[in-house]
Amino acid sequence: MEGEGMEEFEKEPSALLSSEPAQSTMTVADLQKRQAELDAKAAQLDLRERQQHQAETWRAEHGYSTAESYNWPSLPKWCCLKPCVRIDFISDIPTPTRWIAMFVHYFWMSYTLLLFVNMLGTLTNLIVSSTISDAGPLFGVSIVIAAVLPPISFVSWNRPLYKALKNDSSFNFCIFFPFFGIQLVLILIQLLGINYLGACGWINSLKMFELHKGVAIFMVLIAALFSLAAGVGIYLLVATHKYYRSSGANANKAKQEFTRNVIRSGVDSNAVLH
Repeated sequence: MEGEGMEEFEKEPSALLSSEPAQSTMTVADLQKRQAELDAKAAQLDLRERQQHQAETWRAEHGYSTAESYNWPSLPKWCCLKPCVRIDFISDIPTPTRWIAMFVHYFWMSYTLLLFVNMLGTLTNLIVSSTISDAGPLFGVSIVIAAVLPPISFVSWNRPLYKALKNDSSFNFCIFFPFFGIQLVLILIQLLGINYLGACGWINSLKMFELHKGVAIFMVLIAALFSLAAGVGIYLLVATHKYYRSSGANANKAKQEFTRNVIRSGVDSNAVLH
């Protein structure tokens, strides 16, 4: 018995000595793995901080320095006019709906540019026309709509959609849809090309082939752009309405939001008076 005990005692130290290197090896491997994970996280945090610093620097250089700063339209510093609205798609608009806000904004800019191109088309039509009875009103009305429609459309449907997507506002959605629908009706009328409505559409551009082929081609191009604008506008209306239905917004929420805004404005005005 004593011999067996001595043999077991002799075996146990050797077993302990043989297990210690294995345990120490596993511990070192775990530490190395943990260190590698920490280094990777530290590198990610460092990269994120550098990207954030670069973004803040860019925003400060382009007028995005504060949350309430106006930055659009971007005008030279020497200009007497200053930016009057804030547009920051990255900070203000949630990622899932950011493309809608950007798409509608650039659609408005493209339509504004199209109105000025249309004015050039009506001017060329006036130059080559033999009579002023049709070409004169066409050019005159085109000047009026190029001056009036861009600011009206910006206030009536571009800006409300931005606020609706930014604040999840049912009230602003209810402003956007009817006014944008009216805008689409105007574009559909413009692409027809009725002279006294001030647009180079299909009717007056095709008639121009009898008088001057070059001007007619230019007017046809404008009519095609109006047609493209109508198609894009319909797509935007459908896409925005689809999001509106899925977001849970409705007319009742719009009424409640309007009531809250009225009460809040009344409280603020009373506070100012007192």
